[in-house]
Amino acid sequence: MSRKVVLLVSTDPKFFELPDNAFQSRGCEIFTAMTGSGALEFLEANRTALVILHGVPADTQAESLAGAIGDGEVILVSEDPEASQSWVNATGIQVVSAANSAKALLKASTRVLGMPERKYVSILVQVRVTRPKPTTIFGKSRDLSQTGILVETSQMLVVHDVVTVSFLVPGAERMIQASAVVMREVKRADGSRRYGLQFQSLSGEDEAIVTAFLGGKLEAE
Repeated sequence: MSRKVVLLVSTDPKFFELPDNAFQSRGCEIFTAMTGSGALEFLEANRTALVILHGVPADTQAESLAGAIGDGEVILVSEDPEASQSWVNATGIQVVSAANSAKALLKASTRVLGMPERKYVSILVQVRVTRPKPTTIFGKSRDLSQTGILVETSQMLVVHDVVTVSFLVPGAERMIQASAVVMREVKRADGSRRYGLQFQSLSGEDEAIVTAFLGGKLEAE
């Protein structure tokens, strides 16, 4: 299956690198543009599933961008509701407030790109690694899905390594343990790191626990 294309448009190239706004790129090809005209030029040559704009482009109309993306979608992160009013009415364009952009981007991109549903949860996670020598790394989860878990830790993991992850979902009666692949790393300003771990083997029982938690059917004691 081909990877979906996402175009990030911002005059501030660091916006999408901030930990709170870091775009979840699982299974996607990510490209960037600094201007609306640059985005239009890219869209003319590339089939794009999603465009995320940081602010209203000064050199592009909403209708032009909505038309150029075809059956894809556009999300505008706006700090000025009045300036973005015309974009609210444009077909296929969703406007979200910069104040809650992190949650809104995650939710919208999950829907558009068909990513697995994720739910925020802060629980202790143990990650067993085998190299350079066998050891256990401890961290806190940031979110959980049926396919993986995002872990924040002050210690280092190696991208593409296979590890064993263990954690207790709130309301569950036993710990979940599964092998996982370290898929990505995000370095944060406070020195901590976030790692996306993709499950390789969840038992049927463990998968049922995760599904129940995501669906709100488990409650902490």
